[in-house]
Amino acid sequence: AEDMEVGPTEPRLTVRSEAEEAIVVAFRRHTLLQLDDCLYALQPSIPHLTGRRCTAVCSVTDEPPTLMVCINRESKNSQAFIDSGSLCVNVVSADQQQVAQLFASRSVSVEERFAAAQWYRMATGSPALLGALASLDCRIRSVTPVGTHNVLLCEVQAAETADVGDALIYLGRNFHRLAMASANAA
Repeated sequence: AEDMEVGPTEPRLTVRSEAEEAIVVAFRRHTLLQLDDCLYALQPSIPHLTGRRCTAVCSVTDEPPTLMVCINRESKNSQAFIDSGSLCVNVVSADQQQVAQLFASRSVSVEERFAAAQWYRMATGSPALLGALASLDCRIRSVTPVGTHNVLLCEVQAAETADVGDALIYLGRNFHRLAMASANAA
């Protein structure tokens, strides 16, 4: 620990544009409250869509807004995410359980997964899920292999959030609805 470099301990004053401030506000509002227990579908911005349900996502910092996404290196689409350089993390609402199940199934084609919902493109070109509680459009800033997984640090470039809707969590091998009032009270 003596060799460890420690950064400044005083708070930094950051000047942001209106657009950057909106991203930080959306990031704080949804991700810091919800990323612990929600379900995700990820799609890189490459010509051939790919996606997956991912439960290993968490916020790292809001300065700049950054997520950590862990993907098993043996996953057939792991390298596609890295090669694309960007992805969109969609926090799925409780009403989108069917979409979450499709993205988790190995027996469902990519075409069937994406056909089950409506999508739109965000700033990086990554597809965002219409009706998601939050869609966080990210650039992949670093990839670190750890054990069986790649740990991706992803900087949020754009964020869209919903004002209403219950969260969907996966716990004990089952999906559960989490009322937003309960999530916000915690």
